[in-house]
Amino acid sequence: MLCTSSISEIFMNTTSSGVVIPQTSDIKSKVQQAFVRIFGDQFSLDPSTANGRLIDAITTLFVDVCGVNAQNANGFNIIQAGGSMLDELGAIFGIPRNGESDVLY
Repeated sequence: MLCTSSISEIFMNTTSSGVVIPQTSDIKSKVQQAFVRIFGDQFSLDPSTANGRLIDAITTLFVDVCGVNAQNANGFNIIQAGGSMLDELGAIFGIPRNGESDVLY
């Protein structure tokens, strides 16, 4: 199963300022490690091979998923939220905006 502990750690990038997207190179390294763990040391990681192209595609998928997850998570962070997400947070807590900017709100 590809979703091993090293892969699941990709989504554990939370800081005091919110959820951040990990570096693409870090994600790719974890995907490569998972493939080697599953298929053995003889599994080619060369980017010019079909294996390498598959790793690149899966890496891109994880990067995109991390971006969407971070965007959604940060939308619930009162410090990171803006625009309509901030309006929605205010509505949840019953706080009307009254025309303030995002910063003042």
